Amino acid sequence: MRVFKIVSILVLSVFLGLGSIGGCGGGGGDGCDFNILSLANGPNALQADSLWDCENTLDEMYEFSIFADGTGASTGIGVFTWEQTGCRSIELFQDGISIGDDFNIDGNFDAAFLVYDEQLTDRPVTSADCELVAIGQPASSHE
Repeated sequence: MRVFKIVSILVLSVFLGLGSIGGCGGGGGDGCDFNILSLANGPNALQADSLWDCENTLDEMYEFSIFADGTGASTGIGVFTWEQTGCRSIELFQDGISIGDDFNIDGNFDAAFLVYDEQLTDRPVTSADCELVAIGQPASSHE
């Protein structure tokens, strides 16, 4: 598992250095090969059917969820709202104030994995490796 994390960090570092090559900038519009909403844990918090169980490069473990209505929750940072800022990036807000960014987002709901880099205010950049956990019943189709 540790070797996988090291390889994941190296791969994510390469993507970070490449920026938004391939037309993946600006809100995930035309030219974007990825749908962030495909990783949503439900339409909203009340109808959540799953969550992401994550560990970052600081060895912090936490649960993370994003919802199709632009809200989210994390045991690490609390409740937040989010806006897509690029093909594979979102900005996080609490009380209307930006608290950071998640970027280099990659994952597959059906394969139950999510990886991303995160830059929160007053914290170093970290990389997260997450596994999908179903809540109560099998997850429905997410598109």
